[in-house]
Amino acid sequence: MQIVIEGHCLEWDLSGKELVLKQVVDEVEAFLLTMGKVATALSIDGQDITQEELEERQELPVKGDEHLEFSVINLSDFVIENLDGAYEANGGLIQNINTFADELYSSNKTVDPKEVIENIRDFYFFWLRLHQLLPVVFEGTYFDDMSFTDLVGKMQNIFKEIVAAMEEEDCVLAADLLQYEIVPIIESTGRAVPCLKENVVNYSREQEELALKEEEGNSNSISKEN
Repeated sequence: MQIVIEGHCLEWDLSGKELVLKQVVDEVEAFLLTMGKVATALSIDGQDITQEELEERQELPVKGDEHLEFSVINLSDFVIENLDGAYEANGGLIQNINTFADELYSSNKTVDPKEVIENIRDFYFFWLRLHQLLPVVFEGTYFDDMSFTDLVGKMQNIFKEIVAAMEEEDCVLAADLLQYEIVPIIESTGRAVPCLKENVVNYSREQEELALKEEEGNSNSISKEN
């Protein structure tokens, strides 16, 4: 199997191995993270693969003669881009939640409950994903007066309460939890974005300086040996 990353071709011998596409992609993504990179797109045998297509094909076995090409971006740039997108998306999510919460009190329903729950779940896993990419940055940043760990734990508990309230058709409790617990959490992530971006930039700069010092140290060691 040929794997191309930034123009560099890697040969991966899969002889005697039975792998599915997801395993290959996960291995490559883990390798990229060690290089401070994140995959943003994938093509297989010259065909661009959408995220939906990847999810549909991820459990299919690979033959071993495929040509996989990954488009990549620096990890810090990827996180900052996603933070910018999250900041912009928060307003729409909050509006959707408030509309849904208001409608819980009335017979007029325009927002699908499943859609709201799915949006909150996506919000939760989005932040977990960013944390997994740069845990040092996120654990060192506070969201108002909460650490990231506390924020995630609080959101888990509230989400369970919301689901339980909706199952019991307790509209008042569900609406209160959405408007007075979930919305403030979303707002706190928005307020933390500028600090997070600054911390990502600082972390990236520190890593570059460390890499440069290590490279200089290796060069000096080689020079002394010669």
